[in-house]
Amino acid sequence: MQKKYSMLLMVLALGFLGGTVSECYAANTSDSAEFLSIQGKAQARTGPTAVWQDAVKGATLGVGAEILTGSASSCEIRMSTNREGAVKLGADSHAVLTALNPILIDLSSGKIFSLVKNLKKGSSFEVRTPTAVATVRGTGWEQTAHAVYVFNGTVHVIGKNGQEVDVPEGFGVTVGDDGSLGELFQLSDEMRSEWHGFNNGLAESTLFVGGASDENNTDSAEDLMNSKEDSQQQSKEDDVTKLKGEPATSDGGGTYSTSTK
Repeated sequence: MQKKYSMLLMVLALGFLGGTVSECYAANTSDSAEFLSIQGKAQARTGPTAVWQDAVKGATLGVGAEILTGSASSCEIRMSTNREGAVKLGADSHAVLTALNPILIDLSSGKIFSLVKNLKKGSSFEVRTPTAVATVRGTGWEQTAHAVYVFNGTVHVIGKNGQEVDVPEGFGVTVGDDGSLGELFQLSDEMRSEWHGFNNGLAESTLFVGGASDENNTDSAEDLMNSKEDSQQQSKEDDVTKLKGEPATSDGGGTYSTSTK
């Protein structure tokens, strides 16, 4: 009888803990992000030694949180601290929120769409892959380990070999395994279609505008999405932040680490 009672307490405790973790993947939420939407299968955890949990809409993500998407799946995440932007992870993607103030996301596999808005002066928004880093203020782009496509504003791309290029709106650049950058090319309508879906979806999202609990927020979705005008007013010095570390790597066994110079 005592054994059965102990087992019952253990099951109840595990159920309670599982429900708590599913709502927060952050050890410290002073700088945080949150899930806007989830399509298909996505998981998150607080760090490399934590247990993977199914992602939940509205759940909080802290510094060091990892996100993993399954096949035919995606998720959208808002950078909550100052509502400075949002990202969409495509299928079979693995990303780490290395820093949230300023924002630094390490993408070890898959692809990411990024929309940046309302960055404070002196702040930055960077996405790193094993081959290159992209840094912007007030713009939108898609990035994988082997290409960067710019849909709004200008993106400064630095290959891991030190080669640099500014990629303007409507153009893309390929990235080699060694970080070498190819010639700029014009984006096709097909390349733009998924971006427009992400962009339009955020424009309709009350969570991106300010969240259901933020009744006093007066920013309109149209203002938040109109990043092109803001990006044209920013100086080149604000647009470019140099690469300050090596890309994050995965050892294939679930352990994720970053290294800096």
